[in-house]
Amino acid sequence: MNFAEYEKAGRHSYERLASTVAAILGVILAGMPTVRVQQIQHRAKGPASLKKKIEMAGGTLDDDVESHAKDVAGCRLILYTNDDVARLVRSDVMFDNFDIDWDRTKFHYPLDEHSSAGGFISYNYVVKLKEQRTSLPEYADLADLWCEIQVQTTIDHAWSEMHHDTVYKPPAKGFGGAVLKEVETRMARIMQDYLVPAGFDFQKVSNDVRRLEDARTFFETRPLERVEADIDNNERHDILKRYRETVLPYVDDLTGQAETIRNALRASLEKAASTETVPIYYGTYEHAGKTFEDVLEATLDIVDRLRFADEQGVRATWDLIGQAVDLASTEAARARAGGSAKSLGKHNLHVWKQVGPLVQCQLAELALADVGSPGRRPLVIAAAQAILDPEVEGTTSGSNTITIHQGAVLPSGELAHARGQSIAALEAILTEPLPPDAKEAFNALMSATSFPYHGTVDGALVELIATDTLRVVEIASRLAPLAPSFGSAPSRCRRTFSFSTQPHRLCCPARTRTRFLRWWSTLLALSTPTRRRSPLRFCRAFAHLRPCAFTAGSIGCGSFGKRNTSLSSPRLRLTSCSISPRKSRPLAPMQNGGSAPSRQSGRRRLSVGSKPGS
Repeated sequence: MNFAEYEKAGRHSYERLASTVAAILGVILAGMPTVRVQQIQHRAKGPASLKKKIEMAGGTLDDDVESHAKDVAGCRLILYTNDDVARLVRSDVMFDNFDIDWDRTKFHYPLDEHSSAGGFISYNYVVKLKEQRTSLPEYADLADLWCEIQVQTTIDHAWSEMHHDTVYKPPAKGFGGAVLKEVETRMARIMQDYLVPAGFDFQKVSNDVRRLEDARTFFETRPLERVEADIDNNERHDILKRYRETVLPYVDDLTGQAETIRNALRASLEKAASTETVPIYYGTYEHAGKTFEDVLEATLDIVDRLRFADEQGVRATWDLIGQAVDLASTEAARARAGGSAKSLGKHNLHVWKQVGPLVQCQLAELALADVGSPGRRPLVIAAAQAILDPEVEGTTSGSNTITIHQGAVLPSGELAHARGQSIAALEAILTEPLPPDAKEAFNALMSATSFPYHGTVDGALVELIATDTLRVVEIASRLAPLAPSFGSAPSRCRRTFSFSTQPHRLCCPARTRTRFLRWWSTLLALSTPTRRRSPLRFCRAFAHLRPCAFTAGSIGCGSFGKRNTSLSSPRLRLTSCSISPRKSRPLAPMQNGGSAPSRQSGRRRLSVGSKPGS
């Protein structure tokens, strides 16, 4: 069909083709709720515009119009977000309803080039109706006619219309070329600097709204009441998992709802413990069903999120973890409960900045009270080990950076009391005869002798750890006669506690205890008011006192130096490591000839942050 034929009668056929394609897409997309359509446009190219395009392409009016213009008939699908476009493109809508000319089909993607279409996103399909449709009499005249379908977002559509009316239609030759080039550059800048970021921001807003709507729909099914009902553990596990992922992040008054949620979780655990496991069927395939241990893990995931939600969070969390251990029948379930106890007792930077070691004080009292319950001793050990850890940690995040804050705990009377009660709880476990979990208890006890690997260690913290270490040595000395054999001397910076071939026997040689006590006595002698005035000088002197080897509690001393990456806050000294997907700087070197601790230097792709830790 040449231009004259098109102008005389052909345009009507292309008009019908564009209208038919738009109608087909409208019906199909109405049944696809995941693809939100803002508008469907269609048109046949006007004779004047078609003539100009043929001339710009270097053709003649006697040529076939489709050889110089693939959009003689056009249909444009305008969708809301990039995800809507992606869902449509990944579907089979185009393949199932049209024959596609892949040689003339073109996809535009955002590039870093400074061309006018550098950031434009559009999927342009050149299609014709399938033979099954054109074989019908009402579509017979549309056979072998091609139509261009453009799929793009509302933002890209607005830019495309603006670009079409400015850059796409240049003025006469020799007039306004420089101005038009500047306009093209500005159009590219508008797309790259404003419209592309806006498109992704709209996409994030759309995702948030969709997640909120999904959460509201699920919340209206009353999930907390359903987990208490007589249902199988497959459904109960699915409800708990969906509740944690979809509902819990959107609860406005989490403090007020925390106890209600915990009560539902308690009832859910009791129901799950008495419910038999049933298989899951996928068609004819039978899959292993969810067990009580799976429900327990899903329950504790929610409990961990609520541990600091209200004033009763520590006690309520400890009671729920204890209930889980009482109902558990496997070591894996007990280990998962121990992980929750350790997470509860861990020194959290955000909690410390608000209430100091209050959580550790409350938890130490609860752990000491439960020492007499053999089933809950693993929880006591895990909680005590976390309390005795001298490091405080926390994380903050931005749009493209995650910052890990690590530092030493701030010594205080409350912290000393919590550590003392934790040591007392572990000592109560290590009674004669030694229980089966004596090794775990002793390893946890030795955490009281550890020094922090990050942050500043001042004299008060050293004195606190030294005092607790002497108490640990006394406990180890009492346990030493229970072991007839001695272990080999470990290397520096390792805590080695060997057991003899006889069960529940600790190895702690007398000569090691003597060296250990003499070493710490010298350390305490250094801890004078004069030395405390200069913690850095004291720590350097302390570093030269590291022993050759000892079994009952080797301390990783290293070489203490003043790191230029230590950060000051009103109460804590922190070392911050930022993980950034864009840039990564190496760790700053130690000053005064010191060397970085082995744990710090072993981290990869970590850059030291320079902003105050929070």
